[in-house]
This record gives sequence, C-alpha cells and structure tokens, in this order.
Amino acid sequence: MKPTWVLVCGRSQARLFERKGTEPHLTMVAEFLHPEGRLKEGQISTDRAGRTFDTVHKVSHSGGRSGSLKGHEEMTFAKVLGDCLKEGVEHRRFGKLYIAAEKRFSGLLKGELDSRTRTSVTKWIEKDLEKLPEREIMPILAEDIFP
Repeated sequence: MKPTWVLVCGRSQARLFERKGTEPHLTMVAEFLHPEGRLKEGQISTDRAGRTFDTVHKVSHSGGRSGSLKGHEEMTFAKVLGDCLKEGVEHRRFGKLYIAAEKRFSGLLKGELDSRTRTSVTKWIEKDLEKLPEREIMPILAEDIFP
C-alpha cells in the first residue's frame, strides 16, 4: 500500500506529511520555507518605479510595475510546491494526496499544477493551517483524511 501524502501550505511555508498504511498519525517528510511570503510589497523591493519625460507634452510619467512583486513571490513558491508534487506523481510516491491551504493560496497552487498532478489530488481542504504546530494539525484534518 502506497503512503498518503498531506501537504499543509501557505504563502510562507509548507510541510509535507506522510501516513503509512493505517497508522493514526502523520510524519513530516519535508518542509519548505519561503519567508518572502510574509513580506509586504514595500519590503520586497526598495526600488521606486522609474520616471520618463515626454518632450512633446512636457510631462513627467511614472514607470509603474505590471503586477505585484508579492503576487510574483507567492506564485514562485506555489510553483516550487507544484514541482515537488509533480515529481511525487511521476515516481508514484503516494496513493492519496490531500492539500490543505487557505483559499487564496489554494487557487495559486491549483494554477501551478499540471493536469496529471491536479487529478491526483484526493481532496482540497481550504483551511489555513500553515502556522499551526504539527500536533494541532492532525485533529483538525482527521475528519477529512481518515475514513
């Protein structure tokens, strides 16, 4: 019997747990830290947008950014997690996969998963458990994971 994987994740950290057989507990097998996920937009980049001067209309313009740096950081982290899960699917490292994430990050992660990995997810659990200690996660997820 292949193990069950449980990914508990958010913008700044993720923990991958494994359950072997019918064991009543989860064992952490990997931890991903992404402290940039906790930063505010202004803390990610201290550079200001550039300025241009329109000589025809004698007006100065701000060269704004397209998209937010914070959003980019979150997508980058979601891609790292997606790649890890994809590798797990390709190497058949798990039988079931549960993903617990707050709603917004859950959407980002879904967008980074290829179709094969997305269909391998047994259940999406929209709960923000990212910062909880390991011992508090299990009772919360028990009803979703253990039949």
